[in-house]
Amino acid sequence: MKEDFKKKLLTQTAGTAEWVVFAVWVILVCVIRHFHEPWFDETQAWQIAKFASIKEILTEVCHYEGHPPLWYFVLMPFARMGLPHKITIFAITMVFNCISMYLLLFRSPFPRWLKCYIPFTFFIFYLQSVHTRPYCMMGLAIFLAGMFYKERNQKTARYVLSLIFLCFTSAYGVVIAGGLCIVWTGEILREYYQSKQYRDILKDKRFWWLWVILICALLLYVCCFPAKDVFLGTFSSENFINRVHYFPLFIFDSTFGTVMVESAGLNFKSMIILGCVVGILMWVMFIPLLRQNKKLLVTMIPYLMSTTFSVFVYFELHNLGIFTLFFIFVLWILFDDDMEIPNIYGDLLQKINSSFIKKMGKTIITIVFCMPLLYTAVSSYLEIVHPYGPQEILDFIKENHIENRKILVNWKWESDNPMPWDETLPIKDKMNITLNQPLYMAPMVSIKALGNNDNFYPYYNTCENQEQWQVWKYTTDEENAKIFEQWQKIGLPDLIIGTCPIEHVFSEEQLEGVTYYWIGDYNYGKIWKFSYAEGWEHIYIRSDLLEEYPQFEIQKYGTILTEPIQS
Repeated sequence: MKEDFKKKLLTQTAGTAEWVVFAVWVILVCVIRHFHEPWFDETQAWQIAKFASIKEILTEVCHYEGHPPLWYFVLMPFARMGLPHKITIFAITMVFNCISMYLLLFRSPFPRWLKCYIPFTFFIFYLQSVHTRPYCMMGLAIFLAGMFYKERNQKTARYVLSLIFLCFTSAYGVVIAGGLCIVWTGEILREYYQSKQYRDILKDKRFWWLWVILICALLLYVCCFPAKDVFLGTFSSENFINRVHYFPLFIFDSTFGTVMVESAGLNFKSMIILGCVVGILMWVMFIPLLRQNKKLLVTMIPYLMSTTFSVFVYFELHNLGIFTLFFIFVLWILFDDDMEIPNIYGDLLQKINSSFIKKMGKTIITIVFCMPLLYTAVSSYLEIVHPYGPQEILDFIKENHIENRKILVNWKWESDNPMPWDETLPIKDKMNITLNQPLYMAPMVSIKALGNNDNFYPYYNTCENQEQWQVWKYTTDEENAKIFEQWQKIGLPDLIIGTCPIEHVFSEEQLEGVTYYWIGDYNYGKIWKFSYAEGWEHIYIRSDLLEEYPQFEIQKYGTILTEPIQS
């Protein structure tokens, strides 16, 4: 009976078990999504699709977003029909994810246990399925590329088309596809070098298909090349030695580890060292398998190119899920090519005579493989019990009928810069906000979009002619001065959320005798594996408005309320 069970776990034939896993996966994703409050970038894409013209997307938006235009075009018809954002974007995402899960469960060469394991890991279940980002398309593209890889030389078109699809899903997709094509080009040139039939290369369909994908990549580069004044998230503030840590860390944290934290930086020094050691050990164990099966270059070149892109160009923590997808691709092509196990593994096991060490090894491996499932379980629980945050402030504004008041939300600013440097978000009619900030120029999105990067953004509700989405753009000092001049004409904010250095905006004469009182709190946070990065900010009202809002129980600025307002 035990042997029969083991055979069922190792079989590659799909059956009832896969359908059960598929159904459970769909149900659980829908349940957790019900509690999920869209993050900023989920709403940002919808706003662009709804309000940006095709010309703006192709010539402006992508230079600041860093994403190819495909995702916006997919969302565009639904957004412009006026369909509800949250449920519609989730339905679109689920279409791509369901196709991906079908391919994984019923068309992949993996043993049954691995097929049933992958859908519930952290990046696949939580970040790719519960969240609504273009990575749902990327997962499908990578699975298609894995499925077509084995016959790429015989059935070239479908493999290249899957790589072109991958390119159009993300800038990372261009990097990964580029790495795969570099290796493939090397294999083709080697063939002709060995055969000495150089003239025949012009008759080779693979040669022309590689030109097609190169042209597509160049067009995307022209479309998405970062503007000179774009605001990027990367590790640019870290020295070179700190950046080197990420090369071994990415394989660990994108699979089993949790060294990197929500701030897109590193955890404690001891955790960094441990993560690097484990990452290096993972590569030491993985490389012989790749060499034995002639998959070393097709793994290492895209990985190193993607890691370099992450460290020196652009990276956000959720981008680790892209590396997860890439390693699934590598496993796919290994299993699909009748993977051979190197003798070094068997020789190593034979040298271990202690049954205790063997049991410990099995226990450690079991715990390691359980970690991504635990990340999923904990993140899903945190999603249910903790808010992302913006809905809380929206409820506070609506419940207290302060929609038409001038509201300013805090922004971050650099100590060596006298000007505030992060976003400013104005609130307009019907709870839409426009970002209009010093050092940034930005957009109008749903108020639910507040809360990006563990902080939220300043906004006024009186600015006119604003964009409908956020533009990640540094502004010049002259532009900043014009923004502040506009604010000065509008006058002092009625309410302030967080700590706003308004002394940099308004003159001493305008601020003379002005006092703001604490009337409540705004809580927010972001989920990452085992953690909930929580923060909070106070809400203040200008003293001359107190009589209009008797529901607020006030004490002086900087003191705690006797009974804080519950939003």
